[in-house]
Amino acid sequence: MIFKKDFFLLFASDFTFRYGYQIGKMPLLPYFAMILGASEILVGTILSISTLTGMFLKPIIGFLSDQLGRKVWLLIASTFFIFFPFMYQFVDTPTELAILRIFHGVATAILGPVTLALVADMSESNSSLKMGVFGMARSAAYLFAPITAGLILSYFSIEIAFYLIGLISIIGSIPILFISSKKSNTKNNITNVLGSLKNLKDLILTAFKVSFYNKAVWRAGILEFFIYFTTYSVKVFIPLQILTSDSGTFIKAGIYLTIQEFFHFLFRPIGGRMGDTWSTELLIRYGLILMIFSLLNLSLSQENNMLYISAVLFGIGQAFVVPASLSLIVKNNNFFHHGSEMGLLGAIRNSGKIMGPVISGFALLFLSYSSLFSIMATVIFFYLVFRSVYRQ
Repeated sequence: MIFKKDFFLLFASDFTFRYGYQIGKMPLLPYFAMILGASEILVGTILSISTLTGMFLKPIIGFLSDQLGRKVWLLIASTFFIFFPFMYQFVDTPTELAILRIFHGVATAILGPVTLALVADMSESNSSLKMGVFGMARSAAYLFAPITAGLILSYFSIEIAFYLIGLISIIGSIPILFISSKKSNTKNNITNVLGSLKNLKDLILTAFKVSFYNKAVWRAGILEFFIYFTTYSVKVFIPLQILTSDSGTFIKAGIYLTIQEFFHFLFRPIGGRMGDTWSTELLIRYGLILMIFSLLNLSLSQENNMLYISAVLFGIGQAFVVPASLSLIVKNNNFFHHGSEMGLLGAIRNSGKIMGPVISGFALLFLSYSSLFSIMATVIFFYLVFRSVYRQ
């Protein structure tokens, strides 16, 4: 049997946690921040601060999950997911909200690398398929959470919304209780790990040591940096491009993002299965080509319905590339350090999420939206050429 009980339990928990977390993020969080008096710049900071938390913590958490086992960290993540939604009712200022977001962001900083490492542990075979199917949990949460948030805010207060998020997180913690608990896969024991906690510098160096010089991690990491740099830039600025066009509407912008995420969700398992059947590099190449055509189409079609073809191509391209990039690490057969490797990968990925909108926003001071998307397509094209030539 390809998928075992632990996989389904982890899938259910990951979806539920992320579903609740995303309900509290878009569009609820920026609305809440503005009610508290936050400026536009501060709203952006509050939205991105949890991503910064993950960028720094993921390598460390991944390393510790290699030492202490995965389940204990999933239980710690559950505690953060459950506790902090109930704290939003006590927030009165934007600064307090930013601080709370830092602590709430720790939950996803733990969940991300640990769940991916656990799936990698289960993936002696069919690694691309398993990564592709597991990624559907995240995609489904991103797809359905904003709609749910809108419905909740239509009938209830913000306080009730976060209360419901806490209840959803309690439900998400239940499957974790039934996941098999495995001890560390390495010879390092708990005493050594606790000793290293006394010196944060040594801990960080240890976390990076096992994965920093791993070529598979960096090949996957650089690939995902480009993917998430582009994806988050598109998510932020394509609505603005649509709205500034003559025929642009909020509905049109929302439809674009929904179509993109829907096709990403739909093709994740297909991309995963193809990754196990085809050459991983070949699938990555096809995915990047689809994204290049999507970006080129974005630079030309903001005035007509051809725009939605870009959404389809972009979503499918993501579905091909991301599971394949994760399988590069699994197929490297470095079983004892999956946590550290997924942690470093997550940090690189988060840097793309942060830098994409920032750099693209700065570029838009001098460029049009069409020029920006054309340049993005060109950069990915040259990266694709470089990756095809340099295969070491």
